[in-house]
Amino acid sequence: MKVRAELLLNPRFVIVDDVVTLGATLLAAASLVKATYAEAGVAVFALVRTMGLVPEVGSIASPCVGRIELTVAGKTWREP
Repeated sequence: MKVRAELLLNPRFVIVDDVVTLGATLLAAASLVKATYAEAGVAVFALVRTMGLVPEVGSIASPCVGRIELTVAGKTWREP
């Protein structure tokens, strides 16, 4: 992934992904945007949130708001 710097005033970004499992892709994309635009507002959205690496999806749950963080061990942590 790469972010190209442009002249933007008060930039705000929404990063969209189809599925979030561990959140590593969304965290990496948001980190790249923040590295280029430190003062920017960044939000992320995923259409589907999995409950881990499971072979079948039993149902679609209601929408939620959560957090994705990088742990000291260098892995992603997602809540919920």
